[in-house]
Formats: sequence, C-alpha cells, structure tokens
Amino acid sequence: MGVSARFIHEGLERFSERYAGRVFSVDNNHRWPPDDRWPLRVVVDSDCHDPTLPQKLQLAGLQKARWSFIDGDHSRRGVKADTETALAFGADLLLYHDFGPNTPPHNPVTNDGADVRPYVIEIFDTNEGFWDLFEIRTFCGMALAVRKGI
Repeated sequence: MGVSARFIHEGLERFSERYAGRVFSVDNNHRWPPDDRWPLRVVVDSDCHDPTLPQKLQLAGLQKARWSFIDGDHSRRGVKADTETALAFGADLLLYHDFGPNTPPHNPVTNDGADVRPYVIEIFDTNEGFWDLFEIRTFCGMALAVRKGI
C-alpha cells in the first residue's frame, strides 16, 4: 500500500457511516505489511502484468469496483492493463495519477516518467461518447474519467 492508498483508506474510514467500502491494494511491493489498524485494506500481492490478477481480486472478495485509483506501472502497457482490470470490475470512475503535461515519457530502464497522459487521452478520446475526462491540475497532474450517465 502506497501513501495515496493510505490516504484513501483514511477517507473511507472517516466517512464509513455514509460510504461502505474497502481498499483493494494491488502491489507486489507493499510498503506496509497487513495491519489491524487498516481494517478496510485488502492486500493483493500482484501487479498489472499478472494474468491471474482478476482471479486474485475475486478470491480477495472484490465483486464490483465503483471506482479505481490508478497509480502503478506508469508504462503504456501498465496503464492499459490497470484500466482494463478496473473496467472489467465495472468501475465508473477512474482516477489517474501522474497525468501532468510536463511528466517525461516512461523510461523502462530507470522506471522514471510516465505514459499515463498519452494513453488516457487516446483511450477516452476514442470512447468520447461514453466517458467525460477531466484534468486535475496538481504538481504531478491527475485525470478523472467518469462514465456518462452514472
């Protein structure tokens, strides 16, 4: 679980009377081990390149995802795989990290940079009739894709 997932967990926990939910933290390098202080967290040891990820999520108890925060492998292939997994579980809101226009392209050797912006723009331009895409201007840049009609 990274820092962002930890903040999301705290938000869900704080408003748990209104919003029931759990955080399915998919990572093959969790920063924090399982901890009773984070009861809404479900640890899934995997990553977007694991072909068995959907089955692992189902075994962990995920049936439908209302939304997904995508901040993992920043390569085009990784963003595509994360998006496809989120959509397969029915997510209507997709929040992407590292969408900023000044983020350099992903470098597979150093694992720096991100291909989030070009892929997300391409995929949601292609499906423009079904999704609205909003840019959130922050230091790293974020994007929110919302399925129309929800």
